[in-house]
Amino acid sequence: MIGERIKAARVGKGLSLRALAELVGVSHQAIFKYETGKDVPGSEVLLALSEALGVKPEFFFRPTRVMDIVPAFRKGSCLSAKAERIVLAKVKEALERRLELEGLTMTPVQNDLWPIVEQVSHVDSSEEVEGVAQQVRNLWGLGIAPIDNLTALLEDRGVRIEVVDDVDERFDACGFWVTMNGQGAVILEHLGARRPAIPAMAVRADVPGDRQRFSLAHELGHLILDGFFGCKASVTGSESAGSLNVEAAAHRFAGAFIVPREAVIQELGPKRKNVSIAELYLLKHKYGLSIQAWIRRAREVGAISRETELRLFEQLSAKGYRKVEPGKPVPFEKPIKSRQLALRAVAEGIISRAKAAELLGVPLTGLQEEGEV
Repeated sequence: MIGERIKAARVGKGLSLRALAELVGVSHQAIFKYETGKDVPGSEVLLALSEALGVKPEFFFRPTRVMDIVPAFRKGSCLSAKAERIVLAKVKEALERRLELEGLTMTPVQNDLWPIVEQVSHVDSSEEVEGVAQQVRNLWGLGIAPIDNLTALLEDRGVRIEVVDDVDERFDACGFWVTMNGQGAVILEHLGARRPAIPAMAVRADVPGDRQRFSLAHELGHLILDGFFGCKASVTGSESAGSLNVEAAAHRFAGAFIVPREAVIQELGPKRKNVSIAELYLLKHKYGLSIQAWIRRAREVGAISRETELRLFEQLSAKGYRKVEPGKPVPFEKPIKSRQLALRAVAEGIISRAKAAELLGVPLTGLQEEGEV
C-alpha cells in the first residue's frame, strides 16, 4: 500500500525515481524498492518523502481504491505522455479522496448523464449537435437562460470535478469515465461490457472563468457524444457522409450549451450587419462565454456573416485582445462538493478536522470555515 502511494504521488509530481531520490537523500534503487514493496521506508525517510512529494504522512497509509479511469485525451493531443500521466495521477488521487468522503457521509452516487446518453445514439451534423445541447438543457430544466455557475450545475448532476494545478499549461480540461466496484450504473459500450462508472472532469487551475466554463461544457459534450456510446463522429473526418469531427462536435456542443441558438437571436437579433466589442463584452459577463466564442457562436447560428466574423477578429487582433480579452475577467468557478462533504463529516463527528484536511488535500488552516472565528 505504501509503495503504491509513493509511486502515485511521485508520478503526480512529475518526478523520476532519481529526482525523488535526490530530494529525499536516498538512492533511486531505494525508491524503486519502496514502490515495488520490496522494502518499507523508515519514519525519517517517510517524513522526507512526505515533504518532497507535498503530502501529509497519513497519505501513505490511506487504502488505495482499484479504479479504471478512461480519459478522453484526444488523438493529436499536444500533451506529452508524461504530462498525461501527471494529470491522470492527480485525478485518481483526488477522486480517491472524494469517494472516501462520499462513503463516510453515506452520500448516494448520482449520475444524471446516463438518461441523456441513452437518448443519444448518433450525431450526423452540427445541427444535431445543437439539438443535443438544447435537449440536455431541457432535461435539466435550464431552458435558454444563462447558467450562473456551470461548475455547480455539473456537480449537482453527479459529475465529479477536480481542479488540478502544476500541470502542463497546454492542458485545459479532460473528461473521464471512472469505473470501480459498487459505484454508478453506466454502460460503457467501448469496454464491451456493463461496467459501473462515474463521470468526472479535471480542469486546470488559474484560468479565466470563461475559458474554464467552455472547457467544462466541451468535456460534457465529449462524455455525451464520443465514440464511447456509438456516436458516428470521427476523430479526423470532416462533416460529410454522416461523419463529424469529434472536436468540432464538442466545440459546437459547448457553445450551444452555454448560449442556445434562441438566446443568441434574442440578444443579438436574427441578422446583424455589425456588432460592437463593447456589446459582446456585456454578453460575455451575462453568459460566461468569451467575446471570441460569442463571435463564433453568432456566426454559427447565422446572426452575423462570415465577413463580419473576420472583421471582429481583426479588431481584437489589432488591439492585442486575442490572448487576453479586455476588461474584467469572468471569475473562476471553484467546485465545492468535496469541501461540503468534509465539513459535513466533521460536523457530524465522523472524522476529525485534521482528517478532513487530509482528504481535501489542504493544510489544516485551509479548512477554516467561512465566518468562523
